[in-house]
Amino acid sequence: MQGIGVFGYMYRGFSTVVAPSFGTPFGEDPTCISCGQCVSACPVGALTEKTPSQKTVPLPERVEQGTCTQCSFGCGIEYRWHGTHFTRVTERYDAPNNGKLCKKGKFGFSFLNDPLPAPVDLAAARLGVRKMLKAAKRPLMRISPVLCAEAIDAFADAAGRRGIPVVAEGMEKLDPRWADLLSDPPAPASARPLILLLGNIESSSNVAFTEAYRRRRAGTAELWIAGHDSEPARRGAARIIPSIPSAVKEALASGADVEVWVNPQEAGASELEALLAVRGKARILLLWNARNAGYLYARLDGDRPKAAGKPDLLLDVGAEGQVPGTKRIAWGLKADGADLAVPLPLNLWIHGRSHPTGIPGTTSGTIDGDALKAAAALI
Repeated sequence: MQGIGVFGYMYRGFSTVVAPSFGTPFGEDPTCISCGQCVSACPVGALTEKTPSQKTVPLPERVEQGTCTQCSFGCGIEYRWHGTHFTRVTERYDAPNNGKLCKKGKFGFSFLNDPLPAPVDLAAARLGVRKMLKAAKRPLMRISPVLCAEAIDAFADAAGRRGIPVVAEGMEKLDPRWADLLSDPPAPASARPLILLLGNIESSSNVAFTEAYRRRRAGTAELWIAGHDSEPARRGAARIIPSIPSAVKEALASGADVEVWVNPQEAGASELEALLAVRGKARILLLWNARNAGYLYARLDGDRPKAAGKPDLLLDVGAEGQVPGTKRIAWGLKADGADLAVPLPLNLWIHGRSHPTGIPGTTSGTIDGDALKAAAALI
């Protein structure tokens, strides 16, 4: 399934059973990554997943194809619905995930069944937004990178017209030099590269890890891992190298076409320094924690207003979390204690335009463009 070897055959002949390796209790094998692929592959239905409804019963399902939003690898998935009730996510057997999903992609969408906020009077909301903006001296907009690119563009443009600084949620403290790597034109992919994973890609972008391992088993890539050691990593990689700078130097010295995969949101200074030193010498793929994180971060780089001091008004677009003593306007799915809350369509979180790492952007499903335009026009 994932190629990690959590399951295997035990006993012989007619007594043969498929079970966790060495008789380990189900789910307790240290190599298990809770991806749920055993459920998808089980040919007799002996394994079932825990669905958001907490009941596993046969239901007629409506299928919507989409791109997973939980990281930037761009996995093809299917959202399954029974009426308006979200039931589960299933994988698509297309590139780049080739039928694989991780724990986040398989089980990270239960919020789709959360109660939606009540509609608001847009005229009253506009007056409230304008009043709060007029009183604010240091407003700041925070945008969630999980949102579709259309929503990111609409609100970033609205903030730009008002001179409001914008930050990407979860990336406020990211070293700005990561934008230098984002600005580099993508190098062409090699037919048989040496893939070097920096840090714990196994956890932050699990399908990227298992896809690199699949390519190694297929003989279409070599796989090294630097700065991370675990049982799945030892099973998957040809080499485990503790030092990231040393691994990058050794990879380049090998004479192979090198691809370096790294998650900027999980990486430290050593990863960044090592990559900046080899710009133009290796193909660098930045794997982010949300589908449009790289797109949003690149869009906000450059000559935009910068936040000065602690904000006195937060304009949160899909972003969550309060700051004590700071007024807050929230556009999203939850009021979450905001002084003013404006609901956004649920489809902005799962459909629309996505910009995965290393592959062309893709659009899936349909978003409510009129509602998005009206919500952004409140600023």
